[in-house]
Amino acid sequence: MKALVEAVGFETWLIDATGSKRWPRVTIAPAYGRPGVDRPLSDDRDDLDEDVRVTSAGLTPESAVPLASRVRAILSPGNGPRVLDVPGCSATVQFVRHEITEVDRDAADTATGRFPIYTVETFRLVSTPID
Repeated sequence: MKALVEAVGFETWLIDATGSKRWPRVTIAPAYGRPGVDRPLSDDRDDLDEDVRVTSAGLTPESAVPLASRVRAILSPGNGPRVLDVPGCSATVQFVRHEITEVDRDAADTATGRFPIYTVETFRLVSTPID
């Protein structure tokens, strides 16, 4: 997922973007577990069926909202599944829902003094080994 978003030139982070000074940017992180699946991501396992949250952030609505739309189109064209290139696995990612679009009034950008705007969307990541 990270490689797909980076391939179009967006700065992309896994879990935490602390230290980043660039806008706009994307952060990909695990979300809540899927209903009925009770095991942590740290488990040693061959298969995945997990929700992943993608946060798209910018300093203006004109940068944050279109970024989220573009990232969604990359990861889930037409909101359908996207087949991922994962050696030894059959893997897909698909848009599930939009969670929130909000202004972060607790973290002003040091260079501009603007409050970042972020949008969070959930995707379902499914990966199973190929026998």
